[in-house]
Amino acid sequence: MKKTILFLFAVVFLYSCTPIPQEAPNTFTDSRDGKVYKTVTIGEQVWMAENLAYLPSVVGPATESYTDPYYYVYDYDGTDVDEAKATENYQTYGVLYNWPAAITACPDGWHLPSDADWKQLEMYLGMSEEEADKRGERGTDEGGKLKEVGTTHWETPNTGATNSSGFTALPGGDRNWFNGDFGYIGHYAAWWSSTEDYGVVYRRLYYYDSYVTRYSLTKRDGASVRCVQGNALPIVTTGDVSDVGMNTATCAGNVIADGGAAVTARGVCWSTSENPSTSDSKTTDGEGIGDFTSNLTGLSQYTIYYVRAYATNSEGTVYGEQKMFRTSNNDVAAEWALFCGATGEKTWVWDDTLPGAWGNGGYKGCAAPCWWVVPVSDINDQAPGEGAGASMTFTIAGARLIKNFNDGTTVQGSFTFDMSKITLDDGGNVWAIGKLNTENVTVLCGKSLNEANAPIYNYDILQLTDDNMVLSYPEPGAGSWGTAWFWMFKRQ
Repeated sequence: MKKTILFLFAVVFLYSCTPIPQEAPNTFTDSRDGKVYKTVTIGEQVWMAENLAYLPSVVGPATESYTDPYYYVYDYDGTDVDEAKATENYQTYGVLYNWPAAITACPDGWHLPSDADWKQLEMYLGMSEEEADKRGERGTDEGGKLKEVGTTHWETPNTGATNSSGFTALPGGDRNWFNGDFGYIGHYAAWWSSTEDYGVVYRRLYYYDSYVTRYSLTKRDGASVRCVQGNALPIVTTGDVSDVGMNTATCAGNVIADGGAAVTARGVCWSTSENPSTSDSKTTDGEGIGDFTSNLTGLSQYTIYYVRAYATNSEGTVYGEQKMFRTSNNDVAAEWALFCGATGEKTWVWDDTLPGAWGNGGYKGCAAPCWWVVPVSDINDQAPGEGAGASMTFTIAGARLIKNFNDGTTVQGSFTFDMSKITLDDGGNVWAIGKLNTENVTVLCGKSLNEANAPIYNYDILQLTDDNMVLSYPEPGAGSWGTAWFWMFKRQ
């Protein structure tokens, strides 16, 4: 009996002294490149616990686009993928993506988090729903719960960092469109979402506080990506409305990401009320990702319509941004007369009865220059030959536009207009009554100073009467009260 007891004791002792194998950290292997990622479960979500490093190609920081996908590695200025992957910044912080690259960067079974996905994470960590819905700095210590502890990668003091969530946020900086360069590595982390709202919603964490900042970036910026597990809704954009008649119109759409699940239906829907859905009039134009064109029929004459592209997968239906147009009333001749006069030719000059005839102000907010206001007498300093004494002549024959400089020289091009393309302000009121497009010539002083004096050929028409014409141009990515330029003309 004693021998049996001693034997059992020895077995128990040996077993208790043998180390129990620890479960390896959760990982995921990206089949595209063999990269192994740590993952972490936070609430009901599974997140990658490091920045995405998928790098099919690479460019330097001076290359950018709103529509084409580009991939960057912080402080690398070249096109050699292997060379970029060998850098310490790639191995530590992963890749910076513009938004067109970010939306398709996550591997199968994962997706770019939406704004709602980010909010779910933040609220699980203690942020209230009311706070989560705000823009700017939000919460209290939720950012600290996401940040890696210490100052190995973060600048001092890395305020509030506990990484209690296991998210292990690193300050990879970004690629900024404004100066076309990288910046702020060590200072902040920035991640994309899939949600468009005055640009694209993103998240940022700073070294000097423990908040979570929520703002918007332009699609040409470069930011990090954290993928979240599972399928998501597709991403669809609404294209231009064209060929508007009295009873028909055409609208383009593009499914740019399927959310990890096959898109089974796509098209456009429209209504005379805002935010149309598939319960309203709609088209069905195939399946899958890519561009499509929809034909709208059965429209009423001279009526404002709202249209949105839609896409459906197993997760549900999602809509693109809303566009507006107005059907024709078959009175195009009257609109040509406003531009070109009853005789087929009209000359326009700067409206010198106003304090300022050119300058900038708030998009969808101002109806004339209201920030930087330039009087007619000073416009020549900005565009030599195009200030006082200059004019422009619209001619119905050949839709010609002739710009007459005040030194007697001229330049000629052409113009088109579309009075169906109206723009509403945030209050639902008509802000722009149509669009003017020019070719091979701009209107007087037709340039954007903040875009290196780039010539402007596309304008919103804010006012067009027999005696007055007011035009505007929003800078790329401008939302309401973003920077827009204004031109004030009167009939000669």
